[in-house]
Amino acid sequence: MSLGPLGFPDLPNNQKLIRFSVFLRSDPPRPQSRAAVLESKQAGLTVRMLTGDHPATAEAISLSVGILDAQAPKGAVMTGMQFDALTEDEIDALPALPLVVARCGESRPSLLSSTPFCSS
Repeated sequence: MSLGPLGFPDLPNNQKLIRFSVFLRSDPPRPQSRAAVLESKQAGLTVRMLTGDHPATAEAISLSVGILDAQAPKGAVMTGMQFDALTEDEIDALPALPLVVARCGESRPSLLSSTPFCSS
């Protein structure tokens, strides 16, 4: 078997190489995030997170900073697509708005303008 210019064996014409690479990156929340969330909750605020992250990643992050806890109700995490698919009546009928909206686009006017977010 002959060697190619980089010193690797030449492959017959009918064979192909497939390169498979995995790149992992960790972008943890800032150290002060958990304290800020807990302080906000103690002040009576409901903390919500809108993110472009995958729902599983968003849930893990929100658990780590205290937005969600182990007793979070079903529906506490939604995707932007799921939320956008709801009608105004369906949003009004939700027992609570989601605490975490994942895969969220740049604007979520229906979520941000919902009455529970804007009431005093």
